[in-house]
Amino acid sequence: MNLPLLTITALAGELRKSWVGGIITGVESLFGTGLCLQAARALQTTFLCVGTHPSCFFPFLCTKPHLAGRKSPFVRSLRRLLDGYTITSVEQWRYDRILRIEFRKIEEIHGVRQRALILELIPRRQNMIMVDLASGVITEVLRQVTGEMSRVRHVLPNHPYQPPPRLGGVHPRTSSPEEFLKAARLHPREQLEKALIRCLPWASGFLLNELFLRKSLDISMSISKVRETELLNLWKIVDTWVRELESGPPRPTLILGLKNHSQTLLPYEPESVPHGQKRFFATLSQALEYLFGNFTERWAGEKDRRAMAAAMNRALRRGRRALKKLEVGLSDSRRAEEYKKLGEVIAANMARLKKGMSQAHLPDPYSTGGKAILVPLDPRLSPADNAQRYFKRFRKAKAGLPKIESRFQEVDLFLQKLEGLRQALRASSQRDKMEEIKSQLSQLGIQIFSEGAGRSSRDRRSRKQPLTFTLGDGWTLWVGRNNRENELLTHRMADHRDLWFHAQGVSGSHVILRREGRKEAPSKKVLEEAASVAAYFSRARHSKTAPVVYTEKRYVRKPRGAKPGLVAIEREKTLFVAPKLIPRDVEK
Repeated sequence: MNLPLLTITALAGELRKSWVGGIITGVESLFGTGLCLQAARALQTTFLCVGTHPSCFFPFLCTKPHLAGRKSPFVRSLRRLLDGYTITSVEQWRYDRILRIEFRKIEEIHGVRQRALILELIPRRQNMIMVDLASGVITEVLRQVTGEMSRVRHVLPNHPYQPPPRLGGVHPRTSSPEEFLKAARLHPREQLEKALIRCLPWASGFLLNELFLRKSLDISMSISKVRETELLNLWKIVDTWVRELESGPPRPTLILGLKNHSQTLLPYEPESVPHGQKRFFATLSQALEYLFGNFTERWAGEKDRRAMAAAMNRALRRGRRALKKLEVGLSDSRRAEEYKKLGEVIAANMARLKKGMSQAHLPDPYSTGGKAILVPLDPRLSPADNAQRYFKRFRKAKAGLPKIESRFQEVDLFLQKLEGLRQALRASSQRDKMEEIKSQLSQLGIQIFSEGAGRSSRDRRSRKQPLTFTLGDGWTLWVGRNNRENELLTHRMADHRDLWFHAQGVSGSHVILRREGRKEAPSKKVLEEAASVAAYFSRARHSKTAPVVYTEKRYVRKPRGAKPGLVAIEREKTLFVAPKLIPRDVEK
């Protein structure tokens, strides 16, 4: 949820009143998503919590936060940078959607140190930045913004801090009434509502509705027909609201939308909204804590829902595969009498058969007219062994039929229950119903993993242990096994002087021949061995000869916006080799 500008103005005053003068005593992670700054002030501990998810990126004060044990790198950095610092000010910077919290500490060696934590609450571009005030350099940032992501500004550690572009329009604290009149009458034929939206881009729709309601103005009339005194009265009302929010306590009001979902938070009670759609709080922090609690509950619920859905999908896939195998076994078991009959036909016509025959037309002793039937034979077996083979299949099919039928019914019933639980999970929205479904899944023996746990552990193993070979003369060869590992090997692990190999014209692994400080070039034999391995780990594995390109890693680059594993190369050379692995005795 995005906070209106006037809500941010009132929130800055609330934080300034309750938090300035405190000393930072800890920085912790919040449950779910967020961080918490702990400060001691007047023998009382207060917590400033900030949600770091885009849907709940806002600060609020609380007394008992739900802390998490695991700390992110950003949280650990803030703890190191702010421990023991005193909060000196909380300001709404440039009357924009930016909160600036300044800290100060006197050290024995460095003297006075001043830092600022900047909270950029701009929709879709929320960020949290720590800046050293003496140099203006960024020391830590929550979300880095590189040149490829934005051409307006860069937000990177050890770079000067550049504020985001201004919101535009006019504001009572930075503009005069004359500037408002000039901006409003810039387009004389424009409607009043559109003119105010253009002049006051920071104003929410509720604020504009309050203005029109109090002044009883027709929003569809042309701006040129509105008298100057009426426009100045509108400006005076807005200026009065801003000054009251900066000096006096607000009246936090949460506007509820459909199904009581929160729509927006205002620092005043709007008269244009029905009373049933409004919920009141004592402070803005209480309202924001309520919103953050609802978000974390929904976030945890959706996370559990996705984990349960993934577990059910895995179980359904396994069950359907097992059901197909059971159907094949059931079909084979139901042919028991047929196997018995074929064995007896072979036994009755043993003199007509000999080893090496693959099939034979033999008279059926069970038919009245002695009609011949086609009997498949194994040419590697004698006639007696072929008869015994059919009798053995008969006994196995007859003995296994009850077990397979029972197992088939069990798996079919399991899949029906699981499909019913999956439909119930899709339809459920309450937490207690999801817990009931989770309990039923446990009774079915389905294990639920936390979201991304298995994948992250596999990724960590692949990062630590790339596929490694040792070639002739002790050269080391790295091979990527997927797109993510190709990206890691080429752009992070390889040195700029290492040699990069790839099969030409087909998809395959990135292969790195490591120099490891060697100044001499690899021999032709080593190059051909590396190229053979690159051809083997590609779509050209089954070709007799495959072209492989190689170049130094410094001539390999990733195009802008390319998918993982896709690169562009320069100054490449080509080798034609047979795809093969190096001998096993030299593999690590």
